[in-house]
Amino acid sequence: GEVQFRAKSKCAWWIDLIDADQLKNRRPLKHSIRVIPDRSPRLKMISPRENEGALDPGMRIGLVALAEDDYGFSRMRLVWKVVSSVTRDLFKFPELENIENIPGGWSEKDLELKTLGASGRAALDMEWDLNELALFPDDELYFYLELFDNDGWNGVKSGRSVIYIY
Repeated sequence: GEVQFRAKSKCAWWIDLIDADQLKNRRPLKHSIRVIPDRSPRLKMISPRENEGALDPGMRIGLVALAEDDYGFSRMRLVWKVVSSVTRDLFKFPELENIENIPGGWSEKDLELKTLGASGRAALDMEWDLNELALFPDDELYFYLELFDNDGWNGVKSGRSVIYIY
């Protein structure tokens, strides 16, 4: 028959054989299982740098990042919000470590990662054209990147950049 079990920590397993005369094997061969925990993905931003905050005349932001995860990725997304000068006083800055879903009123889009030679590593290298956002003078743009692993066993985990303000 078939036996399945879920190992969440280091453990040992063996098979006890019993023959037709109900005789057991005296010294079953023991095997050990070492569980390697799945860590959250890591995102290293190369560009923009923190506190860069100035747009180029072409209204583009270069997004360059390295992504790492021990078992691979499921997706990366860009999350942003434009805050106008009219509503700026009402805007509440989210605490990044408490964000599970994107905050209300924020937008998102998936980004394409390029897998690097080594398993579990990928790169993002793109220009974000802000002309599509129809920004006005004195608007502020808040955004962050978020990387998700592919842990279907314990649940997907994510890693985020800081929130950038332009």
